Amino acid sequence: MIKNSATAFLIVTLLVYAVLQMVFQETDVAYSFLFISVLLLVNYMGLSIMWKHVLVSKKTGAAPVFALLKYPLIAVAIFWAGRQPWINHWGIAIGICSFLIIIVITLLIKNSSNK
Repeated sequence: MIKNSATAFLIVTLLVYAVLQMVFQETDVAYSFLFISVLLLVNYMGLSIMWKHVLVSKKTGAAPVFALLKYPLIAVAIFWAGRQPWINHWGIAIGICSFLIIIVITLLIKNSSNK
């Protein structure tokens, strides 16, 4: 399920980025959207790898180490991006909303196929 939702999110990200780039040519909405989308996708895949180690491999010691490495890197990326002139709040909002919508749709499809 995680691979399906990550693949769907990647496809939607590329499509939405292309549309935003065409619609908002002079603003940085598309760049902000792409930045937050990639950051969310990396975080999502990192969480899946971390939980795979905890649940499947029973390597509970690896999860805190991974979290200690991942979250400061994400914080630095967000701090760095917040200081950039090309960050646009609308692009960030569209990126977060598209991520949540894809996750919900993937869960709904998964639940309907299990019945």
